[in-house]
This record gives sequence, structure tokens and C-alpha cells, in this order.
Amino acid sequence: MNVIDWLTLRLLGWTIVEEKGDFCVVKRGTRMELRSQALTVYSADDARSLYTGSYWDYLLPPAAMYPNPRVLMVGLGGGTVAKQLSTIFQGVSIDVVESNPDVADLYRKHFLKNNPVNLVIADGAAYIASCKKSYDVIILDAFVGLRIPRQFLKDSFVGGAALLLAKDGTMVINFIGPGSEMRSYLRLLKTRFNVYRINPPLLNNSILVCAKQLTRDDIASRMSKRMGGDVRQQALARAYARMKEV
Repeated sequence: MNVIDWLTLRLLGWTIVEEKGDFCVVKRGTRMELRSQALTVYSADDARSLYTGSYWDYLLPPAAMYPNPRVLMVGLGGGTVAKQLSTIFQGVSIDVVESNPDVADLYRKHFLKNNPVNLVIADGAAYIASCKKSYDVIILDAFVGLRIPRQFLKDSFVGGAALLLAKDGTMVINFIGPGSEMRSYLRLLKTRFNVYRINPPLLNNSILVCAKQLTRDDIASRMSKRMGGDVRQQALARAYARMKEV
């Protein structure tokens, strides 16, 4: 970490817990974050609340549609979504594929907290291509800096993900990128999925919801029955009920 980044974090009240490669774990009060290059937040964990108020929360609802959901996460970060899933949904099984050993090491040391996940160190696209398992939900939240790696924007990845999903399976993608890349990606996704889009307020992220068979009404109906009575969960279910077809 360079001196300017170090000073910026200190001035903002963050304590630097550990640095490893291009990543660092920082803490302020009850909140701990995994960051890349000091300023790009990859994951957040706050002891006061399971919910973050950010895009991570929007990756949770698809798991509610399945009893004992089988989830594959491509991209770990500090394990924000893994922690949320394992806390909210009983009977969930979570496989997480992370390509960066430094990220995995920092997760194990500072964020694991007994979350029951199966962590695999591998390239996510290669794992998808060789995997023989079946999943109800695939969550793609993989970035280098602020861009999705190119291998996840290819037909081979999209087709492989579709093959791994159950008949009524769903893939949810955290997407950030230029409009031209978004339009090209949506065209590709629509060759195999019903595709919907959620734009969380005040964020640049787009949440792409890709369903093999389910319609928006199917998704809304399942979520209304299975999401808990928690106010945050109900708000997230309403966001899915209002998502736009693309």
C-alpha cells in the first residue's frame, strides 16, 4: 500500500489490520472491510447488522426460492454473502470458488467465523467447465478492480453455468461496466435465460437475474412465500418483484 492510501485510510478513521498482496483488511468501530488497493471495497462485515445496505444484500433473495438451497458463489471477497446466506437460510450448502489465494487467506483469518462453506481455490470459469454438481443458485461476484474478468463474459461460461443449474435454477450477477459491454452481455445471457435487471438505489451496480425457466411472476410468488418476516428481507423481495425484463 502506498503512503497516500495509508494516510487516507488513517484520516478516515480506519485501522489497518493486515495487508497481503494487493489487499488489506481494515476496521473502524464494529465494521471490518476487505479492500483492494486500499479504496475499492470487496467485502464488508458489521457486527451490528447482517445486512450491509449495499449490493451484497441483493444477491441473497434467489436462495429463498429453494428448500435446502444449493449455492455456488464465484468470487469470495471477505465472505459477506456467504455469511448472510449461511445465517438466513437453513439447510443451505455453499461452494465458493476464489482464484486469489491472498483473498482466501484473509477470509479464513479475519472473516470466516464458522461460516459453513466449501472454499475452492481455482479460476471460476475453469471450475464451471469441469464441475459435475448441480446447483439451484449461482452467484457471480468476481472482479479485478472494478471490472468483471473477461472469461465470465464469454459464451463458454454462460453455457457452462446454465448446464450446472437445476431446471428451475437461477444465476444472479453483480455487474459493473460500460453500456456497450452491458448490452453485449445481455444479448449473450438471453440466449439461455430469462433475464431481469435490478438497479439498487444510489449504486452503480446492476444486479442481473438470469432464470432458466422461471418468470418474474414465478420469482415474485416464490419469494413472497419463503422470504422471512424481516423488514429488510421483505424490501429485497419487493425489489425482485419490480425488476425489469431486458
